[in-house]
Amino acid sequence: MKTIALDDNSDIKIHNGTFVILSGIDALVQRIENKLLLYRGEHHLDTRAGTPYIQEILTRQVNTQLIESIIRESILSVDGVQSITSLRINYDKTSRKANIEFSASTIYGAISKEVIV
Repeated sequence: MKTIALDDNSDIKIHNGTFVILSGIDALVQRIENKLLLYRGEHHLDTRAGTPYIQEILTRQVNTQLIESIIRESILSVDGVQSITSLRINYDKTSRKANIEFSASTIYGAISKEVIV
């Protein structure tokens, strides 16, 4: 598994005039992060892609079981993820932001990541 590396602003990383390429576990971690950061309806070629934050998660009525289920499904849908070993979601109602911390078992080994949406 290979992918072009992105920086913290989701811009393509370039080093000495060439794209930085990620492979293996690093590529997988970036793919999971990208999956979690893509809002449903945001991608102009496939408005069904992404996580339904606006539609179902970042709402005034918080359903924590639904949110956890949606996030689990998003992570597990990334090729290479075998299982989620831990998942913690902190939701701030005032800012309507979610802090997602997870650990997962993958074809490359164990990973842990924090994503704020």
